[in-house]
Amino acid sequence: MLISESWLKEWLDTNISIEKIADILTMSGIEVESIDPVAPEFTRVVMGKVTEVKKHPNADRLKVCKVDVGEDLEIICGAPNVNENMLVACAIDGAILPGGIKIKKTKMRGITSSGMLCSEKELGVSGDSNGIMNIENASSSQIGRSIREILDLDEKILNLKITPNRGDCLSVRGIASPFNI
Repeated sequence: MLISESWLKEWLDTNISIEKIADILTMSGIEVESIDPVAPEFTRVVMGKVTEVKKHPNADRLKVCKVDVGEDLEIICGAPNVNENMLVACAIDGAILPGGIKIKKTKMRGITSSGMLCSEKELGVSGDSNGIMNIENASSSQIGRSIREILDLDEKILNLKITPNRGDCLSVRGIASPFNI
């Protein structure tokens, strides 16, 4: 069973670390198999706003996008879902994505791309790779800020092994019960 640190802490009036919470749960008979972040490590991925999309003059399936990340960048993108005014995850020059993929300025068919618009799969957030990540619940005031911060991707997830005799632990409240809520 997966449970997020924030959900559990809604039931707890405490500031103890997630590691200490895991120890208390394990000592109460609720085995914690792992503590994992929501997303794997990556750097220099910020929220951007696509301000312009044009067809690439030298490629049928590519688009030239202008993306505002606090400064305007020109980025080549092949995703079918990219459109103007879309808020996106943008890996800027020098970014390192999961798997050690390094992003740098690159010429693609005669036009320099200054970054990469990322899908959820490329960031390790989910298995969805049907296009770039559309950040719907953010505001334009967050342009240029880290995606990790905006989407709270550093939050920890507890992977719990619940035994069949512990039906009381099939809810957040049940998991919080060893803390005497």
